[in-house]
Amino acid sequence: MAVVNNTYFEKNLNWVAEHFGKYEKLYRLYGDYYNGKHKNLFKDFGENNPNHKELAEIINHLKDNMCKVVVDSIASRLQLDGFKIDNNKTKKWVDDYFAKNRITSIAKAVHRDTILYGDGYVTVFPDEDGKPVIKAERPYTIAVKYDIDQNIEVAVKWVIEKIDDNKHISHYWIYTKDKIYRRYKEGIVCPSNLELLNAPEEKKDMVNPFKRVPIFHFFNGIRKDAFCRSDLGDVVPLQIALNKELQSRELSSDL
Repeated sequence: MAVVNNTYFEKNLNWVAEHFGKYEKLYRLYGDYYNGKHKNLFKDFGENNPNHKELAEIINHLKDNMCKVVVDSIASRLQLDGFKIDNNKTKKWVDDYFAKNRITSIAKAVHRDTILYGDGYVTVFPDEDGKPVIKAERPYTIAVKYDIDQNIEVAVKWVIEKIDDNKHISHYWIYTKDKIYRRYKEGIVCPSNLELLNAPEEKKDMVNPFKRVPIFHFFNGIRKDAFCRSDLGDVVPLQIALNKELQSRELSSDL
């Protein structure tokens, strides 16, 4: 195990903690509301009166999830048609690659994430055989920083691996135009302090053959660096009001 103290991380990655701290909870909120995990508006009702426990359970599950409908109705109308390629040989290779690697399904996932979270991300990198691997990434695991020309200057990917209930490993990938760094820390470690990270012996830092950050950002708005512009931003408050009205009616009719 090698411990790396690199001034590059100290000087250039202070923005990562700020990015995750600012947007991660909002990403989680939109994800929860899309999946029907809504705020419990009458959390203490059953606790205050044990006789109302059964009614409290009914109220807590009473919701009309319009968040999922809003996202899916827009995402279902977005389709990836492909690329216009004049060279027949190249076109055949791309068509075969799309079919074998489920690119259409990946595109649907990215479209949904862009609408749901306001951001969608794709990593593109060659495997050991040199073939490109296209992978959709979850927005709450990616942070990107744009330069003055609105190109991605650096990106960080953060993934928590669960070994068992008591052991987790936080993995980091730091992408720059010149190099790609692989780091980790034991435990559930938020990216608030990246200057001291463990470097796996079997995962050496590598030169970036593309000379550009291999992450593509799909954004829901007119500015690349305006993150988390979800279509649910205006819907969640309406959803909360609707749930409150439904639960209040049920509560008043049973008491």
